[in-house]
Order: sequence, then C-alpha cells, then structure tokens
Amino acid sequence: MQSDLGPHRNQNTDVSFRPLHSGVGFHPFSDGLPYAPQQKPKSPTPQRAPEVRAAPQTQARQTPTPPRPSLAGIKPETEKLGVSYLFVRGAAYTLDLLVHTSLLSGIVGLTFWLNEVDPRILLDTTMIPIFAVALLGLNWFLVAFQEVLFRSSLGKSLFSLVLRGSRTKILLRAILFIPSALIGVGLVLGFFNRKRRCLHDVLFNLQPLRTRPF
Repeated sequence: MQSDLGPHRNQNTDVSFRPLHSGVGFHPFSDGLPYAPQQKPKSPTPQRAPEVRAAPQTQARQTPTPPRPSLAGIKPETEKLGVSYLFVRGAAYTLDLLVHTSLLSGIVGLTFWLNEVDPRILLDTTMIPIFAVALLGLNWFLVAFQEVLFRSSLGKSLFSLVLRGSRTKILLRAILFIPSALIGVGLVLGFFNRKRRCLHDVLFNLQPLRTRPF
C-alpha cells in the first residue's frame, strides 16, 4: 500500500488509497476465491459402458448311464461248455481232415498221372497204412500251421473256434496233440471234466473257444 503523505507526518492531511489490482491487469477475486489462482476445469470422467449380461445357457440334458452289470456272478466261458462243445470240435477236425484228404489225393493223383503209375497200387494192403499215415501227418501239419499263423484252422473258423494264446504255446499244444491222440485217453478226457478239455488242452491251459456262446 502506498499513501500520499507529505513530508510532515504529524500534520493532518488527506489520505487516499489505490486498489491493489490497479495496474496489474486482473482482479484478484475474479475466480470467487480469495488469493487463489484460477483452477483448470477437470476433464470429464469417462463413463463405463453398460455391462451386457449374457443370457443364461440352457444346461444340456444328460443321458442317464445304465448301471453296469456286476461280473461277480458270471462264470467264465469255459465253465459253461457242454458236451456239444466236444462234438463241435470233432466236426471242425473232420472238416479239416476232409479238405486235406482231397488236397493229398489230388497231389498223389497228379504225381501218378505224370509218372504214368497205375493208381490201383493204392489198393495194396501195404500202401493203405502208408497213405493213411501220410494223410494224418499232412493234416496235422496244415492244421498246426494255420493255428500258429491265424490262431484257427479252416474247420475251426467255420465254427467260430479260436485259440487265445501265444503262438509258442499254440505250437507246443499242437505237438502234444500227437501223443494225446495216439493214446486215445487224452481225447476222451474231455468228456469227464466240466471245462471239456483234452489232455493237450489241460497241460497248456489252452483250448479253442467260440467267439459266441453255444
């Protein structure tokens, strides 16, 4: 503040005052607040976009799963075999024997024809056992070969009989079939046990079983 006082302060003189903002260029109370600078306007607060709620999805219907049957009361397949199982095995073996007999007869007949040998020689009493042994040997070899390779033979496959085991086990079982069949009792043993197993089946715990029940 400035006052226009004369040199003598004790004399009564008139005092005049000037506003503080005179010559400054702005009024100090123009913003409404005392001695406060003018504040910048605040930037507008960004508004959130309205949240869109997805429609609740309809829960898919679940198909009820039927309860699994318990296997506690089901007996193994080998315990349900009857005597008809042995007749099916016999029919399969007979069918294999007939096919192999036709094959061997054709080979022998072609050999006799090429070498101009009289086929009536087979009616000789000494040739009948030789032909029979050759037939049985060929039949065993071809059946064993099919069982090891395919786990079934031609006759067995027609009756849906399959050997479920390793090829080594199948081969050993086929080898043991020879003494089992020669003794005779080895084959008859199947009539006296509930699993209908012959001797070569029992020793290797392996027998041809059907893919569907009898």
